[in-house]
Amino acid sequence: MSARNVVPCLLLLSLAGCGGGETTPDAARDPDAASSADAPAVYDTEPMSMPDAGPDAPAAAVYAGLVADRTSDWRDSFDMVGLEAGTRQCVAIGADHPCDYDEIVIAAARGELDAVPVTTTAWLQRTTSVTMAGTTYEPGEGANCSSWTFTGNHLADGEYVTFEVAGDPIFHLDPDPVFDPGSPNVHTTPGDLECGGVTRALLCCNAR
Repeated sequence: MSARNVVPCLLLLSLAGCGGGETTPDAARDPDAASSADAPAVYDTEPMSMPDAGPDAPAAAVYAGLVADRTSDWRDSFDMVGLEAGTRQCVAIGADHPCDYDEIVIAAARGELDAVPVTTTAWLQRTTSVTMAGTTYEPGEGANCSSWTFTGNHLADGEYVTFEVAGDPIFHLDPDPVFDPGSPNVHTTPGDLECGGVTRALLCCNAR
């Protein structure tokens, strides 16, 4: 298994060309590194197999299940939106909260994501920095549909994860996480990372 990253073609033109956008984080080889903002994940140019999660990873299962077909505001049956709404939906299936990037990396290393159906796409909650080819991708409201409350495409992007191979998450990250309501269509990525007009799954994790 491997965890890979995909960035918009525009950025890849200045890195390795649009044909080489899928890479593997060192954090996948050492998920402990992914759990610290002081030790951001560093991406290599070739996919690597993911080892055991490490001695400091949670002993119990990290991944609990998914909620399908969620809009980017994570709206629930009570008309709540945002991270709290996502948490309610995860609790409803017996989980504790929406998975963070770091937890997805750990779960993939353990083989816990093998049951996620191929072709699944899921919204990506990320609170830590990720570095690829010398470029650091910071978390921010411009990368998570304004804390999962925005359903348009002119002010924010929505990071996500795909599964083209069972158990193998591919991360689609935003190089510009700025959220500025006064600058529409400036910090967004047209044609990808869109908040509006798309539904994705919500990956849910257990308490840690």
